[in-house]
Amino acid sequence: MFKKHFYALPNTVLIGTVFVLTLDRLFKNLSLHYWNDKPVFIFKYLALVFSKNYDISFSITTFLNPLYLILPIFILLIGFLFYSLQKKHFIEASMLFLIVAGASSNLFDRFVYGYVIDYISVPFFTVFNLADALICIGVILISWKTLNTKN
Repeated sequence: MFKKHFYALPNTVLIGTVFVLTLDRLFKNLSLHYWNDKPVFIFKYLALVFSKNYDISFSITTFLNPLYLILPIFILLIGFLFYSLQKKHFIEASMLFLIVAGASSNLFDRFVYGYVIDYISVPFFTVFNLADALICIGVILISWKTLNTKN
């Protein structure tokens, strides 16, 4: 009985992440083809709009090509993900999977289009996408777990 519940969270994270990535790819295509001309307002302060992001997440500017920063980190994260799976640390692997999945979607854009497609516009903040949200959720969960782990 315990074993069934132990594997439930990672499976839920896997299914949820695949669903969100599917939505992300769908929204990126809609953004590229339909929201390019004018934004679609969801709420007064939230719009779906096409935006090219040549920088890193949340349009943070770097003086280097973003791939020089992103690729080594991405490769390290994949290594940590496989290590966590090998050691059967499925909770940590689930958190890393969120980051790797979000980064994969954005890397795909960067290689295919030369930029990342962002489409969620929040005034006075930035334009981002669901892949960015997955990355942030994964980083927040890992940080929270690390800070709350007793030595």
